[in-house]
Amino acid sequence: MQRTLITLCGLCVAASAWAQEERSAVAFETGTIQVTGPRGGGSGSTFFNIQGLGVEERFRSYGTARWDLSSIRAEFDSLFPAGWQVTSVALELTQDNAAFSADGFVDVYVSTDDTSDAKTALSDLQYPFFDPNTGVPDLALASDSPILSYLFFQISSGTIDRYDQFGGPGGAGEALRLTDELASDIENDDFLTLVFVDASDSVSATYAGQDGRLGREGPKLFITVEGGGFGCRADIDGDGSLTIFDFLAFQNLFAAGDLRADFDGDGQLTIFDFLQFQNEFAAGC
Repeated sequence: MQRTLITLCGLCVAASAWAQEERSAVAFETGTIQVTGPRGGGSGSTFFNIQGLGVEERFRSYGTARWDLSSIRAEFDSLFPAGWQVTSVALELTQDNAAFSADGFVDVYVSTDDTSDAKTALSDLQYPFFDPNTGVPDLALASDSPILSYLFFQISSGTIDRYDQFGGPGGAGEALRLTDELASDIENDDFLTLVFVDASDSVSATYAGQDGRLGREGPKLFITVEGGGFGCRADIDGDGSLTIFDFLAFQNLFAAGDLRADFDGDGQLTIFDFLQFQNEFAAGC
């Protein structure tokens, strides 16, 4: 066994594993925050609106969207035991237009507040998003700078507007910025909250909400990550490369009777588990 260890250690430097994977999620909650607070009823979940000062006062609003990323993060953790990091993010919004829909500019921010009530009349939230006297935002922000600024341009209901690091429907100027704050939020928190604020008096952007009708999806997030140890059982210490330390870790598991060393899956720890581990180590990741 010792001779095998010495021979295979020649693979230690070269056998590292890095790969990319993408997953997506639709917002589990959207909010339309009006002058009197969150819009209620079925319309409060079917639609997701951002409307400026030029709109009739009772309809003025900013929007919130929240994603539960716990299952996606768990999947990334499983795929990449050596760790992962966000490399790109894309946002899709589905137009669901009404007679009052109107073109105009929108700014999107990352909020650090994943718990404030955006659905009921008991909420403390209300339009406008930024206090007109102090400039303080209604929800705490990760940064004063938006991650995305774009022109809402009404086309037709069902139209999907996509924004990523390359731009949006209006070109490269509508690129979604993958800021440190956005990446860190995704990498370290199960929830992500974005806030959509009117940046022009005229805008009346209308989108499908969390319970979009006629098959229209609510705000959808696409997350691409890069990680190490991709699908690699032999990288037992999870450092993204195959080294002598993985052999030592395997031997420790085997000696302790830990079934994580049961590489042939027969429910027992035998010499065949050693052979299977060595084969996977030799094959690389």
